[in-house]
Amino acid sequence: MKTPCNIYSFGINYDWSFDDDVATAYGCHVHSYDPSMTRVSDHDRRSNIHFHKTGLNSTDSTNNKGWRMRTFSSILKENNHTQAIIDLLKIDIEASEWFAFPEMLQSGSLKNVKQFCFEIHIKMPLNPEPDIDKYLRGLELLRDFYNAGFRIFHTNKNMIPAYKSMFGMERTGCHEIYMVRSDTRTFG
Repeated sequence: MKTPCNIYSFGINYDWSFDDDVATAYGCHVHSYDPSMTRVSDHDRRSNIHFHKTGLNSTDSTNNKGWRMRTFSSILKENNHTQAIIDLLKIDIEASEWFAFPEMLQSGSLKNVKQFCFEIHIKMPLNPEPDIDKYLRGLELLRDFYNAGFRIFHTNKNMIPAYKSMFGMERTGCHEIYMVRSDTRTFG
């Protein structure tokens, strides 16, 4: 990445290591989002790290926990980034991606994103083992990202939410997926 650059980071949970590191290493402007951090409000952590107490969702609303939720397209508008290049988009929002991703694809708000890194949560702790439909929806999302011009360059099983399946195998409920836009010639 070259300065100037823009990074969006969703799902901080008081761990600023990613945001601090990319801001320092590349000099990028980082917009960090997490509505669940009760001890902080909107602020500039540093001159190039901007925290927003807002969550990512399929609609602009306030959820049942009182959290401010916005679509990615609305967030880009709020930051005057609808035409800006987003060099990296990182999302770890604890299964809310199932709501946010379809809207991001439908609205076209990913069109200027170069790299897209996210966790997809197939099974959350205390939830039953997912059925085949959940896996098929995940594959459909990956296909839709592929059709939007993204290609997977790395995946990783996150074994923290591991569980024993009904077939006796140890499985993970979360996968980390790293994608890059296949053709960036249209970017500045």
